[in-house]
Amino acid sequence: MNRKKKNSPKQGKIIQGGMLVPQGMRQPDIVLQMPEIFMFDMNAYMQSVKAARGIDFSNRARLYDMYDSASLDLHLSGVIAKRMRGVTKIPIEFRRNGVPDDEINKQIKSPWFKQLRKDLVMSEFWGFTLVQFYLNEEGNIRYDLINRKHYDPIHRKLLKYQGSMDGVPIDDFPDMLSLGANVTLVFMQNFCLLYSISVVICQTGHSFVTSLVCQFVSTLTMLETKTHAVVSSLMHADRVQTRHTSIQKKAS
Repeated sequence: MNRKKKNSPKQGKIIQGGMLVPQGMRQPDIVLQMPEIFMFDMNAYMQSVKAARGIDFSNRARLYDMYDSASLDLHLSGVIAKRMRGVTKIPIEFRRNGVPDDEINKQIKSPWFKQLRKDLVMSEFWGFTLVQFYLNEEGNIRYDLINRKHYDPIHRKLLKYQGSMDGVPIDDFPDMLSLGANVTLVFMQNFCLLYSISVVICQTGHSFVTSLVCQFVSTLTMLETKTHAVVSSLMHADRVQTRHTSIQKKAS
């Protein structure tokens, strides 16, 4: 009689760490690597976008490294921090049958839930957020944010190395929560493009890119002038037609 082999899902927390494993600890499920930051040039940007948008085999590690670099921008980090403060100040209350549930509301008001709200909002910038919930030694709810470079949101697989082409389904791990569109790259991708252009401007001494920008601005100015001229002529023609109509009415 043939017995069906059951896949035994891994139990417990996902371990994230480096190559050096302390004695007595099991090997990490995710081997973290230092991000390559400040690698801003147009060639690196185009290669990272192509790798991230692959159909069968996609890898977002290089693009996410550029995200990390862009996050060091003071203006962007300030805007994001302001949005985070606004989100975390919104009051939330859980009710069961119209009555506030004190146990759940206690968790909602705890620091870990406030941080969770911030990480969930970041899915709008990164495209997704993946977390795993667990109970600590005191029985309190906690969670770990899974490194985004080690998760394939298309195939819902956890990658041991950031360059891995295949991984373990996240359904094999307990208490996982994935939030986001999973394929969204637009916001931070566009910001990295602008950042790369600014680096090119600095490196080329404002020659090539500045000429393109000036040409673009002059084109917009020319279009605006033409549009204004057309609108003015239409308004003038309308006034002439209105005056002609009023003269005819007076004559009759």
